Amino acid sequence: MRKKIVAANWKMNMLQAEAAEFVKDLLLEIGDMSAVEVVIVPPFTAIAKVVDSLGKAQNIKVGAQNMYWEHSGAFTGEISAPMLRDLFVRYVATPDVW
Repeated sequence: MRKKIVAANWKMNMLQAEAAEFVKDLLLEIGDMSAVEVVIVPPFTAIAKVVDSLGKAQNIKVGAQNMYWEHSGAFTGEISAPMLRDLFVRYVATPDVW
């Protein structure tokens, strides 16, 4: 049976410092969540800080709120899959789901 996913999309909330503090507290609180996949989806501006704050924690994955289908180009404000992979993002939310 496939693991269930518990995800939290932060929408347009938390600056980098707030996100880092939240992750620090979450790591203390979460305990053993091996029965489910935990995914946090911060705003793009906080992804790098969140990944850094998670350190070696393996029990929480990071997602992105949006992804553009082109690999690169003149697409102002868009984020590509290679850019997200470079930040260790493993999931992408879709507007229809969230």
